[in-house]
Amino acid sequence: MYPKEQRSKRLYSDILPCFSRQQHRESFEVFLDLLLDGSGQPLPERASVKSPSALSRFLNHAAWDTRQSCRVLRQHAQETLQNFWRQQPHQRPRLELLVDLTSLEKTGKFSELADWVHTYHSVRGVDLVVLYLCCGELRLPWAFQVWRGKGSPSPAQLALKLLRTVPAALLAGKRCPRLHADGGFESTEFIRASSPVASTSWSACAAPGNWRVGGRSMT
Repeated sequence: MYPKEQRSKRLYSDILPCFSRQQHRESFEVFLDLLLDGSGQPLPERASVKSPSALSRFLNHAAWDTRQSCRVLRQHAQETLQNFWRQQPHQRPRLELLVDLTSLEKTGKFSELADWVHTYHSVRGVDLVVLYLCCGELRLPWAFQVWRGKGSPSPAQLALKLLRTVPAALLAGKRCPRLHADGGFESTEFIRASSPVASTSWSACAAPGNWRVGGRSMT
């Protein structure tokens, strides 16, 4: 079995107990199967066990603990990364922190998402600031925040909030982590605001030369 398959199976078994109701657990299991089949099209219409409407109700109306699911995902990511490092202690790859603003396109009317749906770069949808942990072959989603548009915390402020959630244990080490962001985060606010973060490891991570904004090193 490939390491990636092992990680997927472990995450699969760890996340299902987050759902106390069997109906929710079964729906999420079907949803995970769609994600893990590798087709790149995890559409509800492709499910053979649950109807598309049942999956839609689960994702849009069912009351399940998303915070608990996020905690399990983070714990899985941290353990995966630390296990990866233990396998090569003398040539530990550098941790890369990747921040991105991405839009989930939405069509139709969504009254409950009225404060979330905006048009950004000609795409109408929900805008997410996402943080990934990348190291060697690993690409691990860590956390996200919803950008609510003008008048709300900016994507740069949300990105800083996400970066503060990275444990100090992952930022420590001889090779300082490197932060990557596209040109949309190229602001004085984003670059300077990292220094007060309560983590000496993060201060090193945010030092000049460890920033890659818009593909350029910030010095």
